[in-house]
Amino acid sequence: MKYKENGTKNLRHIWSVLCSSSVLDQDTNNLSLNNVVEQLNVDISEEDLRKKEAEKSEGFAVNVQLQLVTRIAKKIQNKSMVVNLKFDILNPESKVVGSMTTGDIAMKKELKNLRFRNNIPTLPIDKDGVYTIAVLLKEAGESQFTEVDRVPLDVIVKIKK
Repeated sequence: MKYKENGTKNLRHIWSVLCSSSVLDQDTNNLSLNNVVEQLNVDISEEDLRKKEAEKSEGFAVNVQLQLVTRIAKKIQNKSMVVNLKFDILNPESKVVGSMTTGDIAMKKELKNLRFRNNIPTLPIDKDGVYTIAVLLKEAGESQFTEVDRVPLDVIVKIKK
């Protein structure tokens, strides 16, 4: 049986997890993930709804405290490379409602893998449903990003009176 790896020519995506926070142990370099997030409850007031309709805006920028933690590994060791990560937030209809991109990240030749912690301070919400955070990688010299993972987030919107 042949297994397909997610990644690019020289990089392999290992995992991505959405959590509320993480703690890095300086002595061991181990990362503890706190509160892995699968569901988010969002309270919206009737006043906010009226304001949204009056301004004809598409949704809300909800303040959240989330981290997307991603681990990637080099397929070829003892080689330096530069990688770029991109995260697209898709609504339940697969429309991109937000996007974040890291700058160029140098992977030194002695490193085998890297872990990225990306803070998500606000989440664009336009309706109830399962949102998806698409994780994309690009190596230096490549023109396009390659999608390597999708992390689901069930968003439940509650209208507060």
